[in-house]
Amino acid sequence: MVSSLLHKPDTNAPVVGLYCERVSPRLIYTCDFIFNQVLQLHYKCFDHLQDFQNHQGIKINLSASKIERSLQVALQNLIFENTLSQAVFSIEEKNATYVLMQSSADSYQKIELDLFSSVFYFISRHEEWCNQKSDQHNRFEVEASVLFQNQLYLKPLVDIWINDFKKSIQNYFSEIQLPPIRFKIISTIDVDNVFAFNGKPLVRVVGGLLKDVLRMDTTSAWHRIQTLLFNKKDPFDIYEHISNFCQAQNVPLTYFFLFKTGTKYDRSLDPNAKVYQTVFEEIKRNGAHIALHPSYNSAFDFGLLKHEKELLEKRSYQKIEMSRQHFLRFDIKSTPHKLIQEGIKVDFTMGFASAPGFRAGTSHPFYFYDFSTETQSELSMMPFCAMDGAYTHYQPMPAETAYKSMFELAQEIKNVGGYFTFVYHERSFYDHLYKDYGDLYKKIILALK
Repeated sequence: MVSSLLHKPDTNAPVVGLYCERVSPRLIYTCDFIFNQVLQLHYKCFDHLQDFQNHQGIKINLSASKIERSLQVALQNLIFENTLSQAVFSIEEKNATYVLMQSSADSYQKIELDLFSSVFYFISRHEEWCNQKSDQHNRFEVEASVLFQNQLYLKPLVDIWINDFKKSIQNYFSEIQLPPIRFKIISTIDVDNVFAFNGKPLVRVVGGLLKDVLRMDTTSAWHRIQTLLFNKKDPFDIYEHISNFCQAQNVPLTYFFLFKTGTKYDRSLDPNAKVYQTVFEEIKRNGAHIALHPSYNSAFDFGLLKHEKELLEKRSYQKIEMSRQHFLRFDIKSTPHKLIQEGIKVDFTMGFASAPGFRAGTSHPFYFYDFSTETQSELSMMPFCAMDGAYTHYQPMPAETAYKSMFELAQEIKNVGGYFTFVYHERSFYDHLYKDYGDLYKKIILALK
């Protein structure tokens, strides 16, 4: 699963020649993303003009000088700096597209940033590193995003820019065939409670039943009794069925297990509960993947992350290399370092809790960029654009309305050949809690195939 997310250009893919009078870690990081990951092309940097002119194939001039028979993209200073910029960034519409603008904090003079600087700004999460506004859970949320402030958070703007760049390359070098960029669906399910009723200690069983009675929720009470006394399938027991469905549709599926209980925000089953063994076996047997859903405080507590990962590896009998933070609690300056230290290769937290949208402006995975050292790390960030909770909790709406929103997001991605990665929770398949949301899950996948 990890290797399938990160592209490596085919050996026969074209090699793009780049003329760069100077090279920086930021430029290499951005070129790796644009050419290797998204366009699936090789690239080579030239600092001698004659070598660049002798290059056979696609030639892109990243200098301010005019060079014949090459496509020019004049780079701005942001891509060469080695500190966080104190500038103000905004987005403006220009020539039927949108451009990223940079202006100093004490000046109204604006500079239109080039493609590479613009892409770097978003995938490096520069705005998160500089952000001073967090929500009640210490999260970077949608209102803090420059994309939201310009009403562009529902568009994969970075992917659109790169797709337009690809068209320019194809038009300028029409004799060279570029690899197609194919649309992909990736399903992820956060398991906050492996079962609704089964496997819980007696005190929680009795407490849950009393809550049903006090709320006059006779349906939940009846389902609880049927499950515990008459062996009816637990409402959250979706693992075999959903895994089979995704396997039949050839859609990668990963379950992220919360492996902590006993706190206000962590209410899963005891990690030592025997029921996990059956669930893990079902998931593996049906071609899905197991990952970690680090607990609420793990984003800031190294010991918790380490303990939970080791425990999940022990119980699942496999190495854990993927994770997504519970409640999406993620500090861009510290959490990635903890994940890397514990051997996590791909993190799936990059999205918004309260709304759909593209937090980093892209649907493609990208590597964490560490501004404290100005280096690309080995941790890949896999962004998602839609989570069920945005539709069921933060902005409650009927499943049909949520479907329309998710489908429109997917179509935006399909237009540029990206990844439609979405998040569900085990409880969303329980029709009594969220009517028709279980059907929505299948409906959106089938509509996009």
